[in-house]
Amino acid sequence: MAEEKEKGASPEEMRAKRARRMRTWSRPALAVALACAVGTTGMFAYFTDEDEAVNKFTIASDDLGVVVEEPGWDALPDDDGDGVPDAAQDMVPTQWVTKDPKVTNTGESAVDAYIMATVSVPVADVTYVDEEGEKVEGKNVELFTYEFLGGDWSEVGQPVVKDGYAVHTYSWGKVLATGESTTAIFDKVSLINLVNDQGQAGAKQIVVSAIAIQQEGFDSAEDAWAAYEGQKAALAAGGEVVQP
Repeated sequence: MAEEKEKGASPEEMRAKRARRMRTWSRPALAVALACAVGTTGMFAYFTDEDEAVNKFTIASDDLGVVVEEPGWDALPDDDGDGVPDAAQDMVPTQWVTKDPKVTNTGESAVDAYIMATVSVPVADVTYVDEEGEKVEGKNVELFTYEFLGGDWSEVGQPVVKDGYAVHTYSWGKVLATGESTTAIFDKVSLINLVNDQGQAGAKQIVVSAIAIQQEGFDSAEDAWAAYEGQKAALAAGGEVVQP
């Protein structure tokens, strides 16, 4: 039929008709090809989602607190109200007076701490009578004595004489939680057996100091104390403390 319809047509008309048929057939093929291309591109649009976990931390305030308490000393009568118990005024050689320093962790944040304490006893070059009754002429002699009670306290090293005092250092063997207290380092003091006053009459002080150092980051009180002393030395020398 197609051949009959095309009878009488010139060769140019026949070629034109065939060209039009080819263009018509190629359009659906092109459309399919484009559709496939779009579909292939869509395969790379993966299902995705995002989330994050935000971990919140709070930093303890720098309020690690420590207090030296002396309940026995504080309970002694002070009739003249001068802040010095009557029993500690005008002491004579070998007289004992209650003095019972202990340390309490008073920090408001729940920061456990290692505790160190220093006891500074005044020294002088004096003559005294020792426990054997022998007269001794000494240099940097501690004017007061006390009986170290031990327990969880231990003395660190030997006393160091500095600025007119013999400084004893003690370490508490446990971690001290907020609100907890140590036992007393000692519970009484005595004036040594001086031979006359030798110019020592007048006010004297036994100074008890406590240092609380955070427990976190240290294996022992001694390690914490070493770091503390190193920090003090660096700062005193005008340097900077480098955090680990």
